[in-house]
Amino acid sequence: MKYILLVLLLTMFFDPNPFEGKWQLTKFDAFSKTLQSKFFLEATEEEQKVMLDTFDFVYANTFYEFKGDSVYYTDAGGGGIIKNKNGKWLTKGDTLFIIESGKFKITKFWIENQTDKKLELKNFIFNASGVQIAEGSMNFTKIP
Repeated sequence: MKYILLVLLLTMFFDPNPFEGKWQLTKFDAFSKTLQSKFFLEATEEEQKVMLDTFDFVYANTFYEFKGDSVYYTDAGGGGIIKNKNGKWLTKGDTLFIIESGKFKITKFWIENQTDKKLELKNFIFNASGVQIAEGSMNFTKIP
């Protein structure tokens, strides 16, 4: 009986999967940088509106849902396209790896900060030769 009580108490205070649940993208620094770029500032009002609408669409439709060792996520982009994807995930130290199902593709994120309601990740993008070509921070909020 004491053992069962101890297990119950530990499960209440220790979350074995800190990512468990659904997370929505709330900030992507590439978008913030674009808004300050010469490209955006020199664009016409109509072109700026298209970019802003795309950013809003991506924020409204980008989710990562972690269930056990599986992850289900959306890849929202321009033109109103949403790709539903899934895979497996694992962490090692401060690194989150997402292995996309059906492809030999591993996305690597550095976990910059995490609470029970906020998740900040940094993604490094590499070309086929293994040279880093971009990076970007993404902030997520846990949703019900």
